[in-house]
Amino acid sequence: MAELMCCRLCQGTQLNMLFSVKGCRIVRCGTCDFTQVAEVPREEDLKKIYGDVYFHSSKYGDRSSQRWENEMRLSLVRRFLKGSRPKILEAGCGTGDFISHAKGEYEMSGFDLSEAAVEIARRNNRDISQRLWTAGMDEQELAPSSYDAVCLWDVIEHLPDPLSVCRKLIYGLKPDGYLFLSTPITDTWPARLLGTYWPFMTPPEHLGFFSRKSLRQLFEVLLGASITFNSVRGKWVNISFALYKARRVLPSCVPDRLVSFFQTGVLSKCSVYIPGQGICYIAVKKSGG
Repeated sequence: MAELMCCRLCQGTQLNMLFSVKGCRIVRCGTCDFTQVAEVPREEDLKKIYGDVYFHSSKYGDRSSQRWENEMRLSLVRRFLKGSRPKILEAGCGTGDFISHAKGEYEMSGFDLSEAAVEIARRNNRDISQRLWTAGMDEQELAPSSYDAVCLWDVIEHLPDPLSVCRKLIYGLKPDGYLFLSTPITDTWPARLLGTYWPFMTPPEHLGFFSRKSLRQLFEVLLGASITFNSVRGKWVNISFALYKARRVLPSCVPDRLVSFFQTGVLSKCSVYIPGQGICYIAVKKSGG
């Protein structure tokens, strides 16, 4: 793993140590407020993380929670994207659930680092399988003005270099195009209160943790775009996945047998909406110049 010498957003050198999780040091930039993992995994390590097993967890297997979450995402896209079948790219499309949900209204394409995930996405979207491909975020180059919108749903927190990736994605947008994204947000009471036990504090899977200040730094200061929508909401999740996360916070109160109980049969399909301040949804507009 490469040692982090400066902030991956603003290049500032004032990195304040917060704590360690799973052997990973978590630091926060004193200039732009971006919280990040100091030790950056290699691409081959990331491919191991996002293999076949990762996309067969209860988080991805439950269709009802994914459907509710995708409808909330789609409502955000509809709010800003008008016209006849705009072209949308989902970067980090995973198993293609959002693409399946949105392709009736939009011309969808997508890519992901995981070959296993893309294979599932192609099987579930055979009509547009030629527009789904495998690629790493850092290696993917987009032609200028290719898409009306790009979606990054629960992806940016996984990126070793979010600035470089978002610069490429915005470059691929048409003038006045939109980048839509969701990500866990750090300037909320759950993140501050729980610290190392915050459910989203899961390095080396999650590598970067944004606050509203660091999101503005990334998109408005560094990339010259405009954040036109910013809302912090709850999230639809599978109950067994929610219990798994709760066990990380309060292991003595959430026994293994309770998690296992909700992982089988009809109960494995149950979903719950976790309210409160957890996930930030934003719409970023590219300059029309």
